[in-house]
Amino acid sequence: MGGGPQSTNYQELAKYLGNAAAQQAQANFPGATQSEVHMQFNELSPNVSMDDATIKKLLNTNIRSTDYALKSASHVKDYLAQGNEPTNFAKWNQKYYDRDKLVNAPMATNAQGQRLYFVNGKWVP
Repeated sequence: MGGGPQSTNYQELAKYLGNAAAQQAQANFPGATQSEVHMQFNELSPNVSMDDATIKKLLNTNIRSTDYALKSASHVKDYLAQGNEPTNFAKWNQKYYDRDKLVNAPMATNAQGQRLYFVNGKWVP
C-alpha cells in the first residue's frame, strides 16, 4: 500500500484500508451527507472483503485522484496570474483539466518513473 505496513494481519490491513477510504471520501465529497460518506466508505473504497485485484484497482484510482488534486494546486498560480476570479478556479480547472478523464484514464510510467496518463490519444505527465 504505497510504503505502508507489509503485514498479513487482517486487523492492521482493515485499519489502513479504512483510513485510506476515509481520506478519499473527504477528498471526493467535502460537503457530503452521512449517507454519501457511508456509501463511499463501505461500498466504493477498498476493503478487506474484496479480492486483491479489486483492492489494487481502487487504490490506484485513489492515487490518481490524489495526483489530480496536487496537479490542480499547481495550476492556481498561473490561473490567478491571468487575472481570473479566485472563486471560479474549480470550474476553470474542471474545464481545462477534466477530473474524470484524468483520474479514470489508463496510467503508465516513463523511464524516469514519472506517472503518465493516456489523455486525448497521447501519454502525458
